[in-house]
Amino acid sequence: MAEYNLFDRAQGTLMLMVKAVEEKGCNRSFTIARNSMFRGLLFDGDAGQHEQVECKDEDLLDLAREGLVELESRGGGSITKAGVDAVHNNFQRPYIPTAASVIHQIFQGAVTNNQIGNHNTANIQQNITNEAITLIQECRGQLDTVNEADRQHAGEFLDDLEGEIKTGAPKQSKVLSYIKSVASYATAGTALVGSLAKLAHACHIDPTTIESIFRHLM
Repeated sequence: MAEYNLFDRAQGTLMLMVKAVEEKGCNRSFTIARNSMFRGLLFDGDAGQHEQVECKDEDLLDLAREGLVELESRGGGSITKAGVDAVHNNFQRPYIPTAASVIHQIFQGAVTNNQIGNHNTANIQQNITNEAITLIQECRGQLDTVNEADRQHAGEFLDDLEGEIKTGAPKQSKVLSYIKSVASYATAGTALVGSLAKLAHACHIDPTTIESIFRHLM
């Protein structure tokens, strides 16, 4: 796994921040203090106690850039779940499957999936629907990687796709069209591309077609 792009000082600061939360009983939220007595972060603890963590402005900005803290405009912020996990995992980034690896897995599993019989068609269809709906929700959560001007359009195509799947007898031509439309807004190499590829597979789009749709986005 890849490491977060942080200097040792920023890593040490985050470790102290997480320690304030986990060992001192403080909240994840903090106030940025800049005065003659102290420059750093203040965490609220039990019984009105405060825990101080010295922090350089540049380190705080680096932590925010990596998504490990979230800054607020009113002079404060909070440690994100990713920030806590980073400390626990020795600053290793979590594994996120690439679009290329997802499509490879689709090809590997194609033969197995084609061996499903027709004796349990109703249950199989319900499983397909549930999996597809789950993946649509996953895609919605990744739309922040789409250009802001196109985000609403991509979301509307996902809505249309969900509606088609929920009919219980979705038309492959419509499903394919909606997935292609969302993919046209996706940024190459993002998690959204991999999720869309998995969604296409869940909807029984032919693996060769999936590869052709996402080839330029891998």
